[in-house]
Amino acid sequence: MTTHATGLPALPPAPARAADDFEYIPWWTTATMSSVLDDIDTATWCLLYDLIAGTANISTGWPRTAADTVAAVMEALWTRQPIRHTTDPGHRHVPERFTALNCADPDLGTGRVAAAWCVARLAVYARHLPHSGVGCRHHQLAEVATTARHILASDEGSWLYTTSLAARYDHDRPFATPEFTAAITIIARSRLSGRDTIEFGAGTGAITRITAPHTRNLIAIEPAIGMRAVLQQHTSNFDHVQVRSEDCMSVGLSDACADVVYEHAALCFVDEPLFAVAEAARLLRPGGAFVRIISTTEPPEPITVFNAAFHAQLRLLGHGPGRIVSSGNDHRITDWLSAAGITTQIDTIATWTSQQPLHRLIAPLLNGSYPYLAAIPSDERRRAIDGALTATRLDGDSIIRSAHAVKTASSPLDSAALRMAGAGR
Repeated sequence: MTTHATGLPALPPAPARAADDFEYIPWWTTATMSSVLDDIDTATWCLLYDLIAGTANISTGWPRTAADTVAAVMEALWTRQPIRHTTDPGHRHVPERFTALNCADPDLGTGRVAAAWCVARLAVYARHLPHSGVGCRHHQLAEVATTARHILASDEGSWLYTTSLAARYDHDRPFATPEFTAAITIIARSRLSGRDTIEFGAGTGAITRITAPHTRNLIAIEPAIGMRAVLQQHTSNFDHVQVRSEDCMSVGLSDACADVVYEHAALCFVDEPLFAVAEAARLLRPGGAFVRIISTTEPPEPITVFNAAFHAQLRLLGHGPGRIVSSGNDHRITDWLSAAGITTQIDTIATWTSQQPLHRLIAPLLNGSYPYLAAIPSDERRRAIDGALTATRLDGDSIIRSAHAVKTASSPLDSAALRMAGAGR
């Protein structure tokens, strides 16, 4: 088995997936990451750094030329492909927040945040690969990356979940059910009690506020400004909870500072989940544990049919498939750890069934409570729902029975164990 220079197992390929209702963005491969880093020349590094520092030379060609350069790097990072050189920069695929880069007269503010978005990620990839051929002699990548992360921490649209999405996140998620709360409480009492704990991707704190009373100290990491604001409100009564704005692939905490790192549905949203696992290993003390909380809902056939009809209606209205970055990451993480000689124990904590009217289950679709739906006008979401109800002959008041489960995937993990396991294979 090949390993990185750090001794960690090489990144495995992503499994093949059908893309019926969603566009599955592939995981990075080491070769693609390296090619992106290799393809950025000294002039581009300097431009990115100067934009972040606010020292960019505003020449005659600015801002169009600079925007084209930044958009090319951003597109590669966003689509997980090599940098694409094109004479038609107006058709770059970049995050919604940064489509202004493609306009005729992009502004300096957008360019600065876009450069920060790129450098923050590039610094993570260069660190984890590792890759020495980055940056330029005028700047230190680590210093500029720190500034980049500060910029992103206060930018509304640099992360998928905006303030408006955060405001309705808890309302449209089943986290408040007694069964779910009881399951998380069991996990907190058995795995987190009296321990120094870190939560990756805490979101609005739906789980944080359940686990917090049982921990000795808890650091809740959440990069999105809107989600983080709600999280701070939900944890304000806990003196031992610290909220940090960071990417869980690169956390500014010292080595071996925690007994447990846990996450729930957070690694679906990071660029490379395995980098986050490696970061968890760095943060854990000897004998520490990485705990993934896995909650699942098995909808009955009527919901499956309805969802397919809903997305078909969206496509008829001209909207492409939703974007999923890392679907299926739990199996991939378990397999990667296994390849490194790290076992993962799967425990079923609770199972239950629920009955709800169909209109309650499809409320997130109507409200646009997922990032891929937020950009679709509300009247078109309503038209798609009405069309799906007609096509499936379902009624909004139909009672739907669903099966739910909460499991944990626990791995004994720390940096020394992962390095030794990887280097020995």
